[in-house]
Amino acid sequence: MSPAQPRVCVFQLPTSGHINPLIPVLAALVERGCDVVSTSVPMYEAKIASSGARLIEYPEIVAEKAGLPPDGLADVCELLTTMTERILPWCIQALQRERPDVVVVDSMAPWGRLAAEHLGIPCVCSSTTFVLHGDLDDSLEGKLSLVREIATGIPSLARYARSRRRIRRGWHLDAGGPVDLLAGLADLTIAHTSRELQPGPEHFDESVRYIGTAVRPASPEHPDLDAMELPDGPLIYASLGTLYNERADIFRSILTALADHPGPVVLSIGDRLDPAELGELPANAIVRRSVPQLAVLARAEAFITHGGMNSTTEGLVHGVPMVFAPQTADQPLVARRIAALGAGTVLRGHCPDPEQIRAAVAAVRTSGARDRAAELGSSLLACGGAAAAADVIIEAALLRAVEVPAAAAA
Repeated sequence: MSPAQPRVCVFQLPTSGHINPLIPVLAALVERGCDVVSTSVPMYEAKIASSGARLIEYPEIVAEKAGLPPDGLADVCELLTTMTERILPWCIQALQRERPDVVVVDSMAPWGRLAAEHLGIPCVCSSTTFVLHGDLDDSLEGKLSLVREIATGIPSLARYARSRRRIRRGWHLDAGGPVDLLAGLADLTIAHTSRELQPGPEHFDESVRYIGTAVRPASPEHPDLDAMELPDGPLIYASLGTLYNERADIFRSILTALADHPGPVVLSIGDRLDPAELGELPANAIVRRSVPQLAVLARAEAFITHGGMNSTTEGLVHGVPMVFAPQTADQPLVARRIAALGAGTVLRGHCPDPEQIRAAVAAVRTSGARDRAAELGSSLLACGGAAAAADVIIEAALLRAVEVPAAAAA
């Protein structure tokens, strides 16, 4: 391959929240003539193929572990290091076989980053959420949340530490402390957010590039929406994503809270929840296992969400204010950040009551949250998206092309 058309090897975390932002980037690289190969699991094979990239199937343990919802950040640390221990030799062999010019790794795929480091291959991190640093959330609520995470996660943190030591002894590679592990910073990092949204961007140098999102505002016209026969009136949309959508209690509270809302209340509940658990539905409720989310957001006046970064980004791009019911991992942080920036509000407690939900929806509909969401969405759209990410990845490969002849001359 020529330096301008490098061979790229991608290590993904096989969950929709991490794969979806990378698919347009892979497609952009393929369009430029790059030879792109991506790891994944069978359930995402069609998505990988749609980008034009080749698929390398992960060892079975990755599919087994990656789809399990973690209980918190300590659990995530343990999961990532134990998976790295198991598949690092496989990753190194894959890179030796593929001989890429540059490796792209999800921030939550440390096995790829360490394999690239072991072989001296330039590495680009893809951070699908905010780029982590030690002072990421210095609010009182954030600090209290961290204390609770540490207190409840001590057994997981101990197992993570033992796994980290074994990797260091066996490979002379360090997965890093909890912040470094979860941040996953590499030679260059593409952050799927904007500088305006990123908390504390001053903590990073020019190696972190803000590419925003490849998501573009959708048309509110969609055949599936026509088939739903949505009634007139302001639409409220609720979804808890793909990993944390078994919360029938939250969905019931939403339905009760908005039973008198003068417009449709659309719930996307996923594949694991029995709709019967929701009880008798109000007349304005429309419950589906899945919906064309972007088209729904194009019609929505408010979005009740768990606060996953993908869903949050999609809400902002469509200028929809959000009501957050965060579940775990980075979701509380994302929720607090968007609320602090004026584009949403955060519900309290494990299962918010209907009155709290009703008040929160009314607040974001009648305040300036909608205008603020549109402003933040514009900041995401202005960053360049997939094309900007492809520029960064090719830049990393070009650096290697310059360094290798220089090293040979020396």
